[in-house]
Amino acid sequence: MASYGTDARQLAGFCADFEIVDPAEVTGLVLRRFLAELGRHDYARGSLARKASSIRGLFAVLAARGMVDDDPSTGMATPQTGRSLPRVLRTDEVERLLAVPDDTPAGLRDRALLEFLYASGARLSEATGLVDAALDLDAGAARLRGKGDRERIVPLGEPVRVALARWLHAGRPAFVDGLRLGADMPVFCDQQGRPLQPRTVR
Repeated sequence: MASYGTDARQLAGFCADFEIVDPAEVTGLVLRRFLAELGRHDYARGSLARKASSIRGLFAVLAARGMVDDDPSTGMATPQTGRSLPRVLRTDEVERLLAVPDDTPAGLRDRALLEFLYASGARLSEATGLVDAALDLDAGAARLRGKGDRERIVPLGEPVRVALARWLHAGRPAFVDGLRLGADMPVFCDQQGRPLQPRTVR
């Protein structure tokens, strides 16, 4: 609540610079100029959005008390806060990560999965939902099924193709009997041949 009081005092100080002391004299243009001025002083978008919310709350109270006839904050746009970009691994971090899995069947699977995620840009759910019929190592491509059941084809470079081949030919057979293989067999499976769950991968 203290921040709302600070925001109100800051607005009052801005208005006083223009000799506006009566809340009824504040217009939508004044409020937009106030937020624009704050933006020029490098206020974060989140702070600007909060101040816009404070202004709306202030004038809602003033209108309810009959201190202003019209609410000048009506229709005032809220600054978009946007989304923070995810942190991206450095090349050396990726190399260290790929070096962790060993040559056991589980290690071959994990290495193939990490290579696949890195090379394809697939979502975790897309990778764990990948089946044999959607993977073509000879052509170097995979068909992913994403949100909204939409499909897309992603190319696969040599490193991920090698890792996948090692897993499918030397690792997965230790988990899955050849008689159980089929077009709908999950590419990345557990020791019972079931698709890996995203939470397990995490």
